[in-house]
Amino acid sequence: MRYMMLMIPKVYQGGDGAKVGADFTPDAEAVERMMRYNQDLADTGALLAADGLHPPVTGARVAFGGGKVGGKAKGTAGPINEAANVLGGYWIIRADSLEKAVEWASKCPAADGDVIEVRQVFDGSEKGVASRFGPDQAPDREGAIMYADFALAGQCFAAMESAHAHDFDFNEATSFIVCCKDQAEVDYYWERLSADPRAERVTSAMLKMKKLDIRALENA
Repeated sequence: MRYMMLMIPKVYQGGDGAKVGADFTPDAEAVERMMRYNQDLADTGALLAADGLHPPVTGARVAFGGGKVGGKAKGTAGPINEAANVLGGYWIIRADSLEKAVEWASKCPAADGDVIEVRQVFDGSEKGVASRFGPDQAPDREGAIMYADFALAGQCFAAMESAHAHDFDFNEATSFIVCCKDQAEVDYYWERLSADPRAERVTSAMLKMKKLDIRALENA
């Protein structure tokens, strides 16, 4: 499995972080320690990619508003003022489990107050086709996505959108299949997908049914 380790250095956070100049670099000893750490990752075959990022004063943020998906975007040039969780760099590593990835993160020669966030990367991810609405398809907006498909963890998904009135509602619900290689992986996903007690009640009720009973599932 692939994991991304996101470095959130204390020096970049908050109002003081916005004052860090574009020419800022860590001291030579810190750089040397980090290079040795990266080499250790590489020597074990765990390291897939790694990059440091320029200070936030050289970057920008794009915020979306308007109360809807695809709302108006507003770009803000640096500095990224008083922002939380400003990234300083990242690693992408290969590890057998989240625990092993956290173990690697714990070995990083980070400075006091730094934080490393560890997130699993979707394997087998791929962008498919995307069909967009044309200029004469009102009320749908020209250029908006009409149909798209993509793959996450090797599983194919399709997405559709339309501004026309329907006798049914679109929502964020999705059905998916999780392919597991062994019981440990089944247990891993089951625990996380049933973390909400309501989800577990619905699943337990459904497994007892020969034919789906929608009202029973709604009442579970």
